Amino acid sequence: MAATTDIKQLRIATRNCGFIDPESLDDYIAVRGYEALAKALTMTPAEVVAILKVAGLQAWYNESHVLHGVDFTVAQGEVVTLLGRNGAGKTTTLRSIMGIVGKRQGAVSFCGTDMIAMRSNDIARLGIAYCPE
Repeated sequence: MAATTDIKQLRIATRNCGFIDPESLDDYIAVRGYEALAKALTMTPAEVVAILKVAGLQAWYNESHVLHGVDFTVAQGEVVTLLGRNGAGKTTTLRSIMGIVGKRQGAVSFCGTDMIAMRSNDIARLGIAYCPE
């Protein structure tokens, strides 16, 4: 555990960083660790551009393979919309990112942290949420 002065310095650094909420710093450290925080604070703007990366994402409901190789990137400050007809996989894509499907494969990363093996409660602590209508 870092000393209190180190935590204060980290909170100041996260305010300057712009993509880590200083108020959720404790959760960030609990999920990712101090090394990941130090790396995030030293990232260049080019490295920070891709906040969310999804590559080759696949998902299953029981034995049914329902999501086949979804790829997209969300940059910092960007708004992305998933559009499609009923049953196209919009909800399944979001559930797969959050880790609330039975089985998933591929790569999902948020600010450089691989989330494919993480539990949904740990993913939520990173700052990603799924709010159905």
